[in-house]
Amino acid sequence: MEKKKSMFWCLLIPLVFWGNIALVILLLPPVSQEPENLQLETWSYYGSQAPPANQILKYRNEILFGILICAVVSEIFFFVLEKRRERKK
Repeated sequence: MEKKKSMFWCLLIPLVFWGNIALVILLLPPVSQEPENLQLETWSYYGSQAPPANQILKYRNEILFGILICAVVSEIFFFVLEKRRERKK
């Protein structure tokens, strides 16, 4: 029973960690698509100021995919680590 509990916590902690990071990214507002032929006034307006809040995160899907890969790799790593611990005992 103790082995199952340790494996459960070993696998749950990385999932919670990466899940919280993904949730924060999902709660950010989506990126609005701006046309490629921007007016000169638009460039001068954005040139001296910070971009709007919805333009900060442009690669949202790529970041979420990276977090998914990190979560899967960490789960596999901790699973293999726990199996090795069981074999040694």
